[in-house]
Amino acid sequence: MLNKESLLQFMQGKTYRPLSFKELTHQMLIPKKDRDIFKKLLRDLVKEGHIIKIRGERYGLPAKMNLIVGELTCHPNGFGFVIPEDGGEDIFINPKNMKGAMHGDKVVARLEGRSKGDGKREGRIIRIVERAHRTIVGRFERGKGFGVVIPSNKRILQEIIIPPKESSDIEEGKIVEAEIVRWPAEKVAPLGKIIGILGG
Repeated sequence: MLNKESLLQFMQGKTYRPLSFKELTHQMLIPKKDRDIFKKLLRDLVKEGHIIKIRGERYGLPAKMNLIVGELTCHPNGFGFVIPEDGGEDIFINPKNMKGAMHGDKVVARLEGRSKGDGKREGRIIRIVERAHRTIVGRFERGKGFGVVIPSNKRILQEIIIPPKESSDIEEGKIVEAEIVRWPAEKVAPLGKIIGILGG
């Protein structure tokens, strides 16, 4: 029976190592006519964070690769914690290891050991599975030649850059809602456009 459960069960086998799509179809004896369904199944499981696609287009389970899927909770001071979906101890994420993830995002983190001080688990974010916020509410301010939305939620660490053409007629200090049009990345701020003025 070709379904998510049978595929995950196959990958949970003791001898399983990350395999490519071709190797998986071969080992799981997937007939040619079912390969498109199988490809969609794999894609869905990757999207949901149950399976990770690694170098060489190979697929494996996060737990077998020292990876954790969970929700990122950020602290106003710049660091964060990944709260594992499967339960267990939170993983501390240093500000430089956020990889453009925002508060509330579903992420994949790689465990990198324990901190010397308190022995807490530490890691780095390697992939963002699902974004939590499409829009951000905050205070509009003017930067040098562009606008900036400073999120009202202190846990959202990134300020949203608003291009000049999107912000020419908005008063400084107004509370606005901005839609994110380019997600943050390492050392790259998110870009947005104002979709509503809520007050000021």
